[in-house]
Amino acid sequence: MQSKSKNLKKMFVFLLVMSLTVPMICYSVFASEDDSIVSVFEDAHIIADECEVHCGAGEEFEVISTFNSDRTVKVLARIQNWYLIYDYATGTTGAVKSSDVSLIDSSGSDDVTDFEDNPSDTETSGALSDEEKLLGLVNNARSELNLSELKASTVLNKLAYYKARDIVENNNFSHNSISYGSPFEMMRANGVLFTIAGENISGNQTIDGAFYAMMNSQANKENMLNSQYTTTGIGIYTSPVYGKVIVQLFAGE
Repeated sequence: MQSKSKNLKKMFVFLLVMSLTVPMICYSVFASEDDSIVSVFEDAHIIADECEVHCGAGEEFEVISTFNSDRTVKVLARIQNWYLIYDYATGTTGAVKSSDVSLIDSSGSDDVTDFEDNPSDTETSGALSDEEKLLGLVNNARSELNLSELKASTVLNKLAYYKARDIVENNNFSHNSISYGSPFEMMRANGVLFTIAGENISGNQTIDGAFYAMMNSQANKENMLNSQYTTTGIGIYTSPVYGKVIVQLFAGE
């Protein structure tokens, strides 16, 4: 049906894809390429007495639920004057008017990530050999499509390294870190400004293997070849399970 097709397009903001082929794992998250959609990924309070949850971002979409005030939800994205939200209590995903919710500002909290200046000498950090190699492979693939090169960001390099280390040390191969939250929360907590952002995670014995595995994953590939991304950070940490855990962060303003 036409209404369902339109709804799916509106609701298709985040895509999570995992492909598993020993000894490789790829996992990617990205925001839509529609420039009217902006990733948020913040908790929020419902402030309207009766907040209508629609199945799409617009009054014309069906109301699927109504929430009372003081309810806490996760805001995934902003679509003009609408928020795409996820309700923790019921698992409901829908769209609400931005005026009906209030984002919970975590920027002033005391638990903002405080990274040490230098990672362990036994691990790689920043744009060193493996990181440079992966960045070169990604930029070569972008140049073949006449896309601008991604610029290495010192801050994103450091965040990607600590995310990779966190994955290994906590045995948590996930975008949602036990220590740092989502990649979007991690970036914001450390002063990274963006209107679109994403993350690739890969486990592989080699950089070449990780790159070609990610290029064979649609979601990972779309992150690497997204024309809206301008900066990137790559972090690599040795893993007894995968050989290397590789995290690549992407951001665009």
